[in-house]
Amino acid sequence: MIMLVLVLMRYTNISKDAKDTPVMDVSQSVTLAVATFFLLVLVIQQPFHSTVMPALFGYGMNPLLRNPWMAIHPPVLFAGYALLTIPYAAAVGYLLTDDIRWTDISRFWGRMAWLFLTLGIGIGGFWAYEVLGWGAWYWSWDPVETSSLVPWVTATAFLHCQSRLRRGEYKIATPLLAVVSFILVIFATFVTRSGLWASVHSWQEFALEGQVVAIFLCALVISSAYLLLKKYVSG
Repeated sequence: MIMLVLVLMRYTNISKDAKDTPVMDVSQSVTLAVATFFLLVLVIQQPFHSTVMPALFGYGMNPLLRNPWMAIHPPVLFAGYALLTIPYAAAVGYLLTDDIRWTDISRFWGRMAWLFLTLGIGIGGFWAYEVLGWGAWYWSWDPVETSSLVPWVTATAFLHCQSRLRRGEYKIATPLLAVVSFILVIFATFVTRSGLWASVHSWQEFALEGQVVAIFLCALVISSAYLLLKKYVSG
């Protein structure tokens, strides 16, 4: 998904002034770096394992997953996660180049990310309402559910702040929220993939994959904090 977004970045409604600029180059480089990291995770950690005594006809799918909404919910939500890479990359480009045209890059993809996150969370809630038998209480504050809601909140705040930038407002909050939203996406990935939290979404223990994502999350927080402090404190 991130690789597809990287290819499409130059063909969306981004102003011509922003396409061939250092901020665009940085945005594409950061996006490519994130995509490369996750591709390496897939290569390093094989998600499939053989069983000692395989069943003759297989174990079958978990009954909770035998629902058409589960064929839609994960890819839609993950698309929202992936699309938040672009506002983050554009914000990093702004912090490094001080080019205000970063908003031309982040505006469209930020809106698309918010749309997919909203749809993904909503479809997941409908699936829980229909399958898990929670009645009207389709939101159980499951750790994975909550970790997907938090970046939606910050992404909503980011879109609001970005809409006010032209009036000279939220000059610090806008790139900060773009960075925080993506960090929370990686944290949500860690919550889902680490197995440290008891959740209906968890299926593995804290293995190599969770450790690698944890290291990436720490590196992301440290590097982002450094860029923000350098821009708004020491700068």
